Amino acid sequence: MKIKSLALISLSFIFITASAFAKEKPLEKKINEKKGLDVKTFIELKYLSDIQIAPNGKYGVYVVSQKSVENNTNTKNIWFFSVYGGNPKQLTQSGKQNFSPRWSNDSKTIGFISTRSDSSQVWVMDISGGEARQFTDFAGEVDDFIFSPDGKYILFTSTIYKECSDEKCIKEKGKKIEDSKLKVKVIEEDLFRHWDSWAEGKMSRLFLMDIATKNIKAISPSGLSVPPMGLGGNGDFASSPDGKEIAYTTNTDKDLSRSTNNDIFIMDVDSGKTQKISTSPSNDNSPAYSPDGKYIAYLTQMTPGFESDKIMLAIYDRNSKTNKILTEKLDRWVNGFTWGGDSKTIYFDCDDQGYREIFSVSLVDSAVKKMTIKTYNKSLATTSDGKYILMLRESYEAPAEIYRKDLQTGKVAKLSSHNDEILKNIEMGKWEEFNYKGSQGTNIHGFLVFPPFFDSKKKYPWLYVVHGGPQVPESNSFHPRWNMEMLAAPGYVVAQVNFRGSPGYGQDFINQISKDWTGKAYEDLMLGVDYLLSTQKYLHNKNFCATGASFGGAMVNWFEAKTDKFKCLIAHAGDSDEITAYGTTEEKWFPEWDIGGTPYENLDNYKNISPIYLAKNFKTPLLIIHGEKDYRVPIEQALEMYTAAKWAKIDVKMVIFPDEGHWITKPRNTEFWYNTIHEWMAKYLKK
Repeated sequence: MKIKSLALISLSFIFITASAFAKEKPLEKKINEKKGLDVKTFIELKYLSDIQIAPNGKYGVYVVSQKSVENNTNTKNIWFFSVYGGNPKQLTQSGKQNFSPRWSNDSKTIGFISTRSDSSQVWVMDISGGEARQFTDFAGEVDDFIFSPDGKYILFTSTIYKECSDEKCIKEKGKKIEDSKLKVKVIEEDLFRHWDSWAEGKMSRLFLMDIATKNIKAISPSGLSVPPMGLGGNGDFASSPDGKEIAYTTNTDKDLSRSTNNDIFIMDVDSGKTQKISTSPSNDNSPAYSPDGKYIAYLTQMTPGFESDKIMLAIYDRNSKTNKILTEKLDRWVNGFTWGGDSKTIYFDCDDQGYREIFSVSLVDSAVKKMTIKTYNKSLATTSDGKYILMLRESYEAPAEIYRKDLQTGKVAKLSSHNDEILKNIEMGKWEEFNYKGSQGTNIHGFLVFPPFFDSKKKYPWLYVVHGGPQVPESNSFHPRWNMEMLAAPGYVVAQVNFRGSPGYGQDFINQISKDWTGKAYEDLMLGVDYLLSTQKYLHNKNFCATGASFGGAMVNWFEAKTDKFKCLIAHAGDSDEITAYGTTEEKWFPEWDIGGTPYENLDNYKNISPIYLAKNFKTPLLIIHGEKDYRVPIEQALEMYTAAKWAKIDVKMVIFPDEGHWITKPRNTEFWYNTIHEWMAKYLKK
């Protein structure tokens, strides 16, 4: 009996040990095994924005956005970090929206906009601890705000009824409209809707709130929008370091749907005296005072009506009352900028050959220096001691995180890691650049993004992505909507090219697409397909689709009419008939410049680039995606294309999002969007 029991015990021990080993081995493999990016993981990644450094230069705050498919929400919260390193900490915990953090002059308090009171208002909190406190209770929604550097007031903007200048009027007008049983839009203005919302008799006004008394007064002129609707900049109002003067951007032209002539005005806080300081006949915006108060830096363009003219950095000397363009010789657009602590240098970022690089310019001699190579940076901020510049840096393989660059040594340090834990088990696809000869032998630059676990010895179906704009570049960045890693994840190679019109290759290259949408740009794209098929042997020579959004969607619709190269097409928010598009879009200056005049004067210009009139040529399976609240490319463009495709008897499918505009932003819609695109691609590319 004892022997038998011992044998049973031994057998039991062997069985248990073997079972445990059998369970541990797969578990260990599972922990170490990476997987490709899936839609759910992609949607729930964290996205950073809006770095704001405290006046003392020691610490900063920023916004973290995170979506939830389950709740169909995009929550924004404020985080705090030290410029010198360490783990950032979350300051706001509200499930509502918390954004636009701004520092008080003593670096002890931050203000931010929050919707926690069911209205967008300014809240404040001490960074040493404690609960947030509501600071404004304005009758309208607060859109943006800043503290004055002297700590005496805040400036904020609010979109209110045009005829109102005080809270009493706002409340009475709002109640009258809400209580009315007649729901009707009466329109007399030119720019009566924009992107995804109707103006409804409202415009943005600039207000000043005295911090001591809480008194609020409108300080921008009645009838002028601050910031202007349309081509406003980032931060279109500012306060001088001594708090005695305010600068803001507005447009005084009557027909705002055709005007790009934004100007910068300054106003004396005490007297209210106002004067215009910008001089160009086109778009001036984003005023920012130098730390010493001697200058106002701003962005400027020179050509009226051309929104894609070269964007340059300029300064206004407050003593001599003169203007000077600092980056006139730089053949790149200035996107965003920040003053150096010494008031002698300005740092800015530019699209540059598929990247977004950091540059500096000296106020003394206008010397421009490139400070980064093959990186993508945004949201620049400098410390007051002049030692560091902070930025958000991202790439195809990872969303943006905060980085710090030492301006003396050039050393770069990573200060945040919001997505590292999620991404450590994700196999991101690698990427590479390529160049080829486009139309007229012009050099064209592009990127290839590979699927996870790519094997160059295999053949892959692939996707050709056409960017929007058209004056918007394809860049080595982690896009929150049109994400190349996400498109490649199910096993596709993704190709992008920066055809004519793409920023980052000089203004002449940009200019060449205007009034020639379907000429050299189309040839660039078609020659890109030929180049890739002839040089990249891992690409399948028949199984490839094309997709694009906005201008990219319009070009995909043009592909439908002009070529049968592609196995399938996917058009998001693309024009199909430029004649009807002109009559229903909002910013008229864009087609009038880029297509040439109006369809009433130059009908052939519009008709000749409209694929709808070539429906007899349609033959490629087409997926159409559109937001019903898209007023830039109205829904009629999708309906016309769908009707024509049905008439042509091709395989066509249309997906409309009733609650979306030009972009698909809501988490569940995003999930459905990607799944639909991948299903359409699989239907034709994985047979």
